[in-house]
Amino acid sequence: MDIAQRIIDEWMKKLPGFIKWEIHESGNGVFYDIVYWKDEASAKNAEKQMMNIPSAAEWYGCYKPETISGKKMKLLKEF
Repeated sequence: MDIAQRIIDEWMKKLPGFIKWEIHESGNGVFYDIVYWKDEASAKNAEKQMMNIPSAAEWYGCYKPETISGKKMKLLKEF
């Protein structure tokens, strides 16, 4: 989790439209990252900027490349 905090502090917080990043575990050792952006344009900009992340190699080392995927979700209702 230390590397995640560094990514937030060094890179993600500075990107336009960034709201928050959550890391969840399903209980069987599978982790899910959920990143919230103001809009789709902000999320797409972040994707383009991912190669500029300080400490990127250390961060990517936490993931198995074949398990990384992205999904776009639209908020329908917040209670």
